[in-house]
Amino acid sequence: LQRPSRRLELGTVLDAHLSDYRELAGVYPDRYRSDLAFSLHNLGVTFSKLGRHDEATNVWLEAEALREGS
Repeated sequence: LQRPSRRLELGTVLDAHLSDYRELAGVYPDRYRSDLAFSLHNLGVTFSKLGRHDEATNVWLEAEALREGS
């Protein structure tokens, strides 16, 4: 994932899966909340590497809130 295009692809894939995880976490929070938090963290890393620091911070804060709510 050293090339920016590969990081962008990963960000796109993670972003696409977030809607599924959000839905699952809403219905089965004990099972899927940690998966959603993990995906948000990974998306934040990708955003950070792409220089999208505000977006990275937003998803990291959301991930932290999910972890604290566990």
